[in-house]
Formats: sequence, C-alpha cells, structure tokens
Amino acid sequence: MNLERFIQAQEPVYATALAEIKNGKKATHWVWFIFPQLDGLGKSDTAKLYGLKNSEEAKEYLAHNILGYRLRECVQAMLTLKTNDPTEVFWEPDDLKFCSCLTLFLYASGGERIFSDALNKFYGGRRDKLTLKLLGAKNRFDCVLGAIIGDVIGAPYEFGKLKKKEFPLFIENTYKTDAVLKDKRSGGSFFTDDTVLTVAVFDAMKQCEKNGFYNLGNAVIDSFHRYGAVYPHCGFGTRFRQWVSAKSRKAYNSYGNGAAMRISAVPYFARSFAECVGLSKLVTEVTHNHPEGIKGAEVTAVCAYMALHNAEKEQIQNYAKQYYDLSFTCGQARPYYEHIESCQETVPYALVSFFESASYEDCMRNCVSLGGDADTLCAIAGSIAGAFYGIPDDIKQQGVSVLDDKLKKVLGV
Repeated sequence: MNLERFIQAQEPVYATALAEIKNGKKATHWVWFIFPQLDGLGKSDTAKLYGLKNSEEAKEYLAHNILGYRLRECVQAMLTLKTNDPTEVFWEPDDLKFCSCLTLFLYASGGERIFSDALNKFYGGRRDKLTLKLLGAKNRFDCVLGAIIGDVIGAPYEFGKLKKKEFPLFIENTYKTDAVLKDKRSGGSFFTDDTVLTVAVFDAMKQCEKNGFYNLGNAVIDSFHRYGAVYPHCGFGTRFRQWVSAKSRKAYNSYGNGAAMRISAVPYFARSFAECVGLSKLVTEVTHNHPEGIKGAEVTAVCAYMALHNAEKEQIQNYAKQYYDLSFTCGQARPYYEHIESCQETVPYALVSFFESASYEDCMRNCVSLGGDADTLCAIAGSIAGAFYGIPDDIKQQGVSVLDDKLKKVLGV
C-alpha cells in the first residue's frame, strides 16, 4: 500500500503540527495526514486522499518507522495536556476526526494502551461509532455470551471424559430449566454456576459503571449473595455455597477455576488494558484471593480484552505465555487430562484450546474433547473465542434459549 502520500504531506509541516499540539491549540491545517481516519468518513477531496482504506492499511501505517513513530508522538503530546476537552485543542469538526483516528488505531494495534488512554482522557472511553461500523468491529458482548454459551455447551459433558471432538453442541431438553439445574441426569443442555456467576459479575459491573466502578468489590459480593440465593442448585462448589449461606464478606483464599470462568464481563466493560487488569483483581479477590486465582482470572480477562481490540492470535499467545507454560497441544493433553478444578490446571488448557482453534465452535469442541471440567473449560475459552471470532447466530440463538427469563433480562438478550 502507498503511504508515501503521508510522508510527503507531513515533511514540511510536522514540526509545526507537533508544536501546536504541545501548545494545546491547532492553528494550521494538517489533521487529515497527522491523525488519519478511515476512508469514507470525510467527503472532501483531501479527506479521501488521506483516508486509510481499511484496518490493514492502518496496521501498515503503525508499523512504518516514521509514520507510526510520529503518530504515537503526537498522541503522547495530547496526553500531556492539562485539558481533557478536545474542542479546546481542535476546532470542529477536527475534534471528531481525532476520535475517529484514535478508534481506528486502537483496533488496528490490538488495543495499544496509548490510544485507549487518549480515548479515555478526551472522550470518556467512547469510540467513534461510524469508524467501528466501517471496520465491521466485532460485537463486544460476544465475549460475555461466549463464556455463557460455552458453559451451556460443555455442561452435559462435564464428567463424561468424551475425548473426541464429534458431539452434539446442544441437546434437546424436555425439562424446564429449573428442573434441569436440580437434575443434571436429564441429559439436555443446561446452564451451571459458571453462567450464574458470570451474570452476577455483569450485573454488578453494569450497576457500578456510571460511578467509575467505585466500590465494585462490595457490589460483586452483594451480587454473588443474591444470585447464590436464587440459584442454589446450579452447581456451586462447596466452599462458595458455604460462603453464600453464611453471608460472608471475607475471601477464602481459593485458587479454583471459578475465578476465570466468571470474569468475561471485565473485558467487556474495561476501557483500557490497565483497567482490565485492575478490574479483574477487584472482581476476583472477593473470594479467590490466592495468587493463582487472581492470575487465572487476569490472563483470561486480558486475553479476551486483546481479542476484542483486534490483537492477532500470536500477540495474545505471547502475552499468555508470561503466565503459563503452553508448550503442549490438545492432542498431547487429551490422553491424560482429567477433571481438575484449579486455575493452574484449567486455564492453560482452555487457552491452548483457543489457540489451536479455527472458530468459536472449533474452540468449544477442543475444550470438551479434553475430557476435563468441560463447562468451565468452555466458559473460559469461550470468552476469548467469542471476542476473537464472534459467535455464529445459530449457536448464539440456541445457547441463549437455554437461559431463564431472569438471566436474559439482566443480559438484555
């Protein structure tokens, strides 16, 4: 792709543009080629000339040794300004162009922090909707539904040791959902505690979002107590069930895989990489305050966050390798893997199931074929796969249909 047009346009004015940014007031004309946006957002000849054709051209722009450096330098200069009002720096509609530019490069970079920080500072975390539409951006909610539908897919196979990828994703059920929760032997598709606690975290975060997640930990505890009382038969572990029954507000040092299975709302609500990490800890440590529990939730949340922001699979994998040894394949693990409920013996296998997959469905089949804690493996990997691939409409419809009306209402589905 030809990026020379940007080099030629920037060469005589770049120093002036950077100085104006540092002074906090744009005075000359350069926004089209200093903060480029997608082609199709502007109608003028200049906008069309400097409009980037797609996310691939934006990635090439970021990788360019001059253009990528200058873009980051200018965004960093914006971040150092005292004002958080873009109209004080740009005249209209250039303030909107800056938002479009940041949105484009946030997704092209796979969630690079400098762009999310600028969106948070100047636009309260809001992304430009037209840019997202032109990019064909994934449905962000698929990271939450990916975990829930994964739970539904994996639940009938939780103790089955299936050890193969050929199986029905959904099984027709002749019982009502509440009856299934009390009697898993009915054999149909159903949801478990993985779904219930995922929705509980989502509900708490939705209520706290308007206050910047102030007091989120207490809100999550309250939510767990409420949902635990409403769904007592959905498969909670013994320690969590006792914690709910006692109405305790103290963590119990758990490193169980429940920490990672319920975390998908965090990447959905997080507005930056750093916030994703921080929110993950707040949500997790209310019960699972063991370092392995916090680690398992964090890597799951951040991998899903990266997937939502268009990171390549290799980038996500390189990040995950900082947490766990992932030097095995599903084929190697399948003969020996069994039902284990710790984060350290579940999350790595869920991650490898995702990294080896070719689609959301393929990821679910990888998880179930390992023969372990199938619903939780699918919930953990499903949040990342849903964010990365999206979820096919037919799978989404069948999975959501298993939920009861109370859960559907909270989720808005």
